[in-house]
Amino acid sequence: EATIGAINRGEVWRYITKPWNEDAILLIVRDALERQALQREKTRLEALTRQQNEQLRELNATLEERVRDRTAALVAAQKSLQSSHERLKSNFLTLIKVLSGLVETRSGAVAGHGRRVADLARRIALRMGLSQREAQDVFVAGLLHEIGKTGLPGDLIAMPESLLKGENLGLYRKYPVLGEQLLMPLEELREAARIIRAHRERFDGAGFPDGAAGFDIPLGARILAVARDFEALQRGLLVQRQVDAAQAADLV
Repeated sequence: EATIGAINRGEVWRYITKPWNEDAILLIVRDALERQALQREKTRLEALTRQQNEQLRELNATLEERVRDRTAALVAAQKSLQSSHERLKSNFLTLIKVLSGLVETRSGAVAGHGRRVADLARRIALRMGLSQREAQDVFVAGLLHEIGKTGLPGDLIAMPESLLKGENLGLYRKYPVLGEQLLMPLEELREAARIIRAHRERFDGAGFPDGAAGFDIPLGARILAVARDFEALQRGLLVQRQVDAAQAADLV
């Protein structure tokens, strides 16, 4: 009992009785050394693990702070970018409206004609379920639908459309194409340019410049044509007299 107690309390690994075999005791010593080495390695790894866990906790604490800082910086940058985008968009539309005013001055149109056509066309587009972007393209096309006339001779622009004949009529009917060509280099205006090219087409195929008919005419162009004619009828630009809104609606 004393021996067993000494072994247990003293944490003795192996008890050897006499007489012993020399080969056996060499094997026992070797095993003891290997066990001691394993114990030391275990102790070293446990200490390393505790150290790394502490470093990881510190890293996680600082990482969360860095992530919060980075997220806040990204949010601020996004808000700044969004604000810049909105200003650019607003400035772009302002430029389009200024250009529309210049077009009216050059083309001899009634003041505000382009803006009224554009506003009406956009309302029609939205009522028909077009997306905001599609309605915006129709609106811009309405503002600039006569921009192609700026490339025509002044005396030709001043002549009423109903009096144009022959070569003058052929030249005049190119203005939608000229309008498209002027706007196509600007990526943001390409869809508006396509609408402008087709806005003088007719559902029966008798329009210009391409003689497109029916649903081959882009929807935006058909909407713009209705808005343009509705406005022009009330201003006396299509017939010899002005008509009210109800009469214009019946005619278009």
